[in-house]
Amino acid sequence: MEEGKGVNEMKAHVEYIRLPKKYNSANWGMDMISFRIPPELNTKLERIAQKKKITKSELIRMAIAKYLQEAEEND
Repeated sequence: MEEGKGVNEMKAHVEYIRLPKKYNSANWGMDMISFRIPPELNTKLERIAQKKKITKSELIRMAIAKYLQEAEEND
């Protein structure tokens, strides 16, 4: 360590990347929501998403769509 520099004075290197415009959420035609889930549920979600080879977001959208369809059918 250089003389005169303490541990708290170490500098971090941060890199930023710019995503292509196609990744802008407005171009996806979808709204974004955020919510919290318990760790156990997240673990199950990750396991099933990997097994189906889809993203967690895709799996969540599928589950919500199925739930809403069944709810409408039962009304």
